[in-house]
Amino acid sequence: MTANGTPTAGTLTPATANESVDVIDKTTGVNLVKSVTAPTVLGGANATFTDAGDTVTYTYTITNTGNVSLGAVAITDPGPTFDGNPLGGTWVAPTLTSGDTDSDNRIDPTETWVYNTTYTLVQGDVDNALGVTNGVSNTASVATQDPDAVPVTTPGVCPTCTAETTITGTPTLAVTKVATYDLGAGVVTADGTTDNVPVGTVITYTYTITNTGPVTIDNVTLADAHLGTGTVPVPDPDGATLTDNLPAGGSSNTPSGDNDYDVLAPGDMLTVTATYTVDQGDIDAQ
Repeated sequence: MTANGTPTAGTLTPATANESVDVIDKTTGVNLVKSVTAPTVLGGANATFTDAGDTVTYTYTITNTGNVSLGAVAITDPGPTFDGNPLGGTWVAPTLTSGDTDSDNRIDPTETWVYNTTYTLVQGDVDNALGVTNGVSNTASVATQDPDAVPVTTPGVCPTCTAETTITGTPTLAVTKVATYDLGAGVVTADGTTDNVPVGTVITYTYTITNTGPVTIDNVTLADAHLGTGTVPVPDPDGATLTDNLPAGGSSNTPSGDNDYDVLAPGDMLTVTATYTVDQGDIDAQ
């Protein structure tokens, strides 16, 4: 700085003095904490367990760990994997829900930005990861720039950048069996107590197999420990009739004589029939 004036006589030499103050050095950094909710159960076809149509929601909390404002944030996240298998549905990029308090599209040292996105499970995701602890997993990263356009990113080792969760549930099948016969007065459903059928009566057994669990079941077979003395009925799911419940299209079978149904999706039902003819041995055994 310079001090000067107008003397009443003579010539004044301006006086100068200099002083400086050091400011703290510029530091830059960005931190990401990613979290995920447990999979829902109410979004899919079955409200008792996680299945196709249910969702997981991800939250990304981003903070500026330096002392200068940073530019717009870019999140890189390929979406979750399911026990190492890629996702089967559509991944939607995270969107900013809060944090840019001055609306300048710059993450200031005092700001915390929060992003969210929700992923909807498809059946293949559930099939791949059901029961695998932390089987639903993915890792994100963040990139931005400092005021000098120098890139600032999350560190290469970032434990908080990965979010994991588990799809819980148990594969289950349910089976029912109904016996009917006709003695000439119409079809009667056997009740096991009042039936009195003679030799030669043809009994039709109807078996219903339902996939009551959250995952697809392959190669469905059916065995019947029949106690009759005649030719044992052999129910063959390979020739079953399918009831395709929602979501439709998950079950399939190519009849090939292998005595099993190839693919039975959750909620779907097979109807199988087999017959047995009452013989004298059955009467004698009573």
